[in-house]
Amino acid sequence: MRLLIIYLLSSVVLFSCKQKQTLADKQKEIETGNLVAGNQYMAEEIGWALIIPEGWPVMTREQNRELNSKGKELLEKSIDAKIDDSRMKQLINLKKDAYNSFLSTIEKFGEDENGSYDQNNRNVYATMEKAYADKGIHANYEIGRDSLDGLEFSTFKIKIYNKDGSKLIMTQIMYSRLINGYDFGMTTSFNNKDDMNALMTMIHASKFTIRN
Repeated sequence: MRLLIIYLLSSVVLFSCKQKQTLADKQKEIETGNLVAGNQYMAEEIGWALIIPEGWPVMTREQNRELNSKGKELLEKSIDAKIDDSRMKQLINLKKDAYNSFLSTIEKFGEDENGSYDQNNRNVYATMEKAYADKGIHANYEIGRDSLDGLEFSTFKIKIYNKDGSKLIMTQIMYSRLINGYDFGMTTSFNNKDDMNALMTMIHASKFTIRN
């Protein structure tokens, strides 16, 4: 999840996806994992499977590259340091429109090398708050927990408001867990109840064959 924030930072200002895609079209754009009939996505590295909801296009490789480039630039400016994203793998990324999306990544993580995973998450949350503040984004933050297929995930909810704080523009929820030696991160972004329900239903129907 350390590098998922690269994507998250730029997801509030980037493009929407309107193209129609066949199953083959979607698979062609996926860097890691496979799609099968019924829009089921599977990532063997973490034993994860989920069903993509109807009407949610898979982001193209070009869109992912642009998203990564913009987010990396914003984050490097905020923390005043260069970022090595070479170990990050994109899983399944969906974007219905400018405010409703789903992002997921994995990155190798070992506590002997990288330190406490919980402390890493707290550092990520602090980085997110600073980066959004640097961009002049008015937001509220909430740390929590959620259970997916019996596995506990750390969550970080971000509510983004207009400049005077009077109107909620978008909600983002980051999910993270250490699975099979990978830092696994997912983020939902939504601005309406229907898309929120579609994303929450998709995430909570996730299945994991790897349990640690």
